[in-house]
Amino acid sequence: MGERAGATVSEVAGSHVFIISRPEAAFEAVLAAAATIDHKGA
Repeated sequence: MGERAGATVSEVAGSHVFIISRPEAAFEAVLAAAATIDHKGA
């Protein structure tokens, strides 16, 4: 489904609650997503 939407998918080794066990991975994903936003005119 993500492929059809053109999404970027990241996989993280860990439990399904990786945001608690691997917060650095979640942080990196948010930074990567924010870097793709066009801030012109904001």
